[in-house]
Amino acid sequence: MIPLFLLLSCYPAPPEAPAQVVSTTPPRPQEVEESAWHKSPSGLRWAILQEGTGEIPKQGQQVELRYAGWRADGRYFDGGRSTFATLGQGQLLEGWEEAISSMRVGEKRQLQLPPRLGYADRGVGGIGPEEELRYELELLSIR
Repeated sequence: MIPLFLLLSCYPAPPEAPAQVVSTTPPRPQEVEESAWHKSPSGLRWAILQEGTGEIPKQGQQVELRYAGWRADGRYFDGGRSTFATLGQGQLLEGWEEAISSMRVGEKRQLQLPPRLGYADRGVGGIGPEEELRYELELLSIR
């Protein structure tokens, strides 16, 4: 009787899966024509990159978002993953709250937040106080 490990060693090893290529280049915001921008009384600027077809969230509902963020000088600082938050609970930047409350599920927007709708005079994690920020924000779902 031949031991099982010897039998298995007679067969060639299965081919290795190709290595997944992971980009080290940070994403860049999508180019938006000036005529596509809207501005709210608060100073929030936004452009719709992809129309949504789902519901519009209400205060108190939990939303799932995917985002990417850039500093005013164009340097990428965060994003690429989804996050959950509840509207109206102070869990999001003021500019995000304003934008999300009029977005439909599936919608993707580019936002330009003046400092007072972002981190204002606090600054956070390398983002300076009074810095304007740009985000691409996609509303994935409402719970």
